[in-house]
Amino acid sequence: MRVILIAAFVATLVAAVAAQCGTAPAVNPFAPTACPAFRACDAAFCACAGVSNTSSTNASTCLASSSATCTVLQSCLANYTGCLVALESSTSTDAGCNASVTNMHALVLQAAVTSYTGSALQAACRYQVCQVMNRTTTTCTFGTNFSNVCMDRPPAFAFQATIRLSGSQWAALLSSPLARAQLEAALQSDLATLLGVIASFIKILNLSVGSLIVDFAVLAGSNKTADQLAASVLASGNNTSWLTTTKSVYSVVSNETISVIGVTLVGGGTTSAPIVITPPGPSTPSGPSTPPTPSTPGGTSPGSSAASTSVIVAAAVALVGLVLSM
Repeated sequence: MRVILIAAFVATLVAAVAAQCGTAPAVNPFAPTACPAFRACDAAFCACAGVSNTSSTNASTCLASSSATCTVLQSCLANYTGCLVALESSTSTDAGCNASVTNMHALVLQAAVTSYTGSALQAACRYQVCQVMNRTTTTCTFGTNFSNVCMDRPPAFAFQATIRLSGSQWAALLSSPLARAQLEAALQSDLATLLGVIASFIKILNLSVGSLIVDFAVLAGSNKTADQLAASVLASGNNTSWLTTTKSVYSVVSNETISVIGVTLVGGGTTSAPIVITPPGPSTPSGPSTPPTPSTPGGTSPGSSAASTSVIVAAAVALVGLVLSM
């Protein structure tokens, strides 16, 4: 009977803590994994927070043995979440790492194309910070929506450019969410071929009609210098065989021949046929759908929920004592 009562109360306690953090994101690349690069970010955070148990390197649990102040925790958490976000452009031969990197990359891309505010990236960061702070009784305020520790960190672009492609029927593709997504994927693949980089390093920032204006960027870490990327883009009109996938997608709406009719490099380096950028149209995110926003109010961290958590813990101690005396 005692075992049943204790187990039931523990289950209630876990449910109460989870409720304080809201619904877990469908995709949460901030959660600790076995990937060495991600574990290094965890270990750095725990060391930064001065945990007394030096063998504890799990960011979700190590604050249980830390007495760090809110000022220290804010700095450590900002560095921790920034460390994890930065891994979205890393490469690894480890399957587990690739999965985590791919998930982070998808969330960063979605936030870059739409907005960080209200994005899946922000929601996942807030949820993880909530989980981390649930292990401490210290109550901290990290700004509205944890803005002081879950900050909008634009991806590090090594290179940005705009390519204009000929064609009169691009609007037909851009008006359909499915066709637009297919076009973005095709352009990402073709640009990777043109530039000699892995497709995940290509970000399609915006697509707009005129004929088709493609604003894109290359993430840092692609192993190509800015000069090498610029040279490839400036020579993109010499041979359009690299546009194979894009031509295939466009053939659904037109049998016109596609050619490069203008290139502009961000920061200079325009071809002899400079393009005029039209106001950007709406862009369909290619990342995962935004999960429900965590219900943690404002910017008060749940250890930050210290008051309610301490009440629950006190009740647990009292109940266990009562059961043991039965």
